[in-house]
Amino acid sequence: MNINQLIELYAQTPTHFANIFSTTLASKSACPIRNINPKMNYFLFPLKGQAKISIEDIQYAAQSNHILHVGPHTECYITVTSVQPFQYVVLSYEVLGEENVLPHHYSYEVDDVARCTHFITHMLQLAQTPGSYARLQSQTLFMQFLEEFLVSAKRKKMTPKSEVVSFAVAYMHEHYAEDLSIAQLAERVGVERRRFSELFEATIGMNPSQYLMELRIKKAKEQLRTCECSVAEVGENVGYYDCFYFSRVFKKCTGLSPSIYRKEHKDLVIS
Repeated sequence: MNINQLIELYAQTPTHFANIFSTTLASKSACPIRNINPKMNYFLFPLKGQAKISIEDIQYAAQSNHILHVGPHTECYITVTSVQPFQYVVLSYEVLGEENVLPHHYSYEVDDVARCTHFITHMLQLAQTPGSYARLQSQTLFMQFLEEFLVSAKRKKMTPKSEVVSFAVAYMHEHYAEDLSIAQLAERVGVERRRFSELFEATIGMNPSQYLMELRIKKAKEQLRTCECSVAEVGENVGYYDCFYFSRVFKKCTGLSPSIYRKEHKDLVIS
């Protein structure tokens, strides 16, 4: 599973912080991971030293810039490979709902381990503090950690090719109001159109035409709520110079025509 698919899964899956603790294993020691509720998912976050993690005959490297995820009811065995002790944190969480659709186990390298460590350290401190407010803070920090982990893992996966996509996205945001085509965009970044579309979808999770359309419709919704321009003018302001085509695209994306959308949001329109 690629990182974009994983981000999409977490975006759709309600999660709740459960527990966090730190453990240190002696050099060259080996043992299973203990003291974890078998019903919980958890992240294993290395702090010091190195180890190998064995899960279902698959071995993962455990070192400071790698974060491992383990699903419920999964045996996990640690073998310390470094001369110094191996210190790690277990951050467990619950998936709310009837079905856990998250991958059973995976590991990603992150490009900013310091940011992830910041959230982990704060949660460890809160674990020593009783009370509901500390639990609320821990839940907030858990979500911030999850976001940072996913974003940092995605950045680490970026290549010069994905930098092309980043440029294309920035260009769309600056020029969406123009008569911009995907062929023109591919030519601007110097990549053949079909290959550009493949790179874009692999990096962003949707094709460039869909991304540009959703960007334009988002901008159109903002204008329909906040200005008194005509529907045709709003369409032109976001790159659709045919009013009827703009209305069809808008309704396809939102389920409402531009005029009905504006009417239903008239309380937000600036008079």
